[in-house]
Amino acid sequence: MARNKHPEETVRRILEISSQLFYKKGFEKTSIQDIVNALGMSKGAIYHHFKSKEEILERIGDTFKGEEEWYHRILNDHSLTGLQKLYYFFYYALSNEEKQHRDQLYLLNIRDPQVIAMSLENSMNTASVYLSAFLEEGRRDGSMSVKHPYETAQVLLLLCNFWLNPAMQKDGRENYREKLCVMKEITDGLGVPFIDERLLDLFVCYYDRLAAVRSEKGMPE
Repeated sequence: MARNKHPEETVRRILEISSQLFYKKGFEKTSIQDIVNALGMSKGAIYHHFKSKEEILERIGDTFKGEEEWYHRILNDHSLTGLQKLYYFFYYALSNEEKQHRDQLYLLNIRDPQVIAMSLENSMNTASVYLSAFLEEGRRDGSMSVKHPYETAQVLLLLCNFWLNPAMQKDGRENYREKLCVMKEITDGLGVPFIDERLLDLFVCYYDRLAAVRSEKGMPE
């Protein structure tokens, strides 16, 4: 067998095609053979890079984290306080088009236990480390009065990724807005007052985009 001289390109293609299939057919209904057929490569070539389609899905989620130059730009911007960095982190996450596509992919597969487990694990073990860096800096510079940065970061992610996630609950738009107001009260009370009207509006726009996908795909409200 000829040696693959461009493994990075092969991995990129596998992730791209798999993402499209998961979006169209759903994760559970997409088989490795479907991915093989769409790519026009051997099953062995795929298994050389990924042990299972679950690992492919996990890497799709990791790709967004791996391309987070924006995160490091925010983190290393010494003109911003920790509170401002936290704000811009959420602003970017709620408005970035690639992030929206990834969230839509998870929305369409939200009933799959594997998807839920991976989302929870990422929130608790990976994304919380990112957020806690901002909270710790905010505590040092005085822009936030948070007492437990890492644990508070985990709470924020649980609230955003599950309690406030339109894919995880069936609240109407008005009820969703009410939950956002409660979210603001909670975060203010935790000493991380980063939510303002502009961010509230972005959360609602985020809700509207995912609700549109739910409607387009005929998913129950």
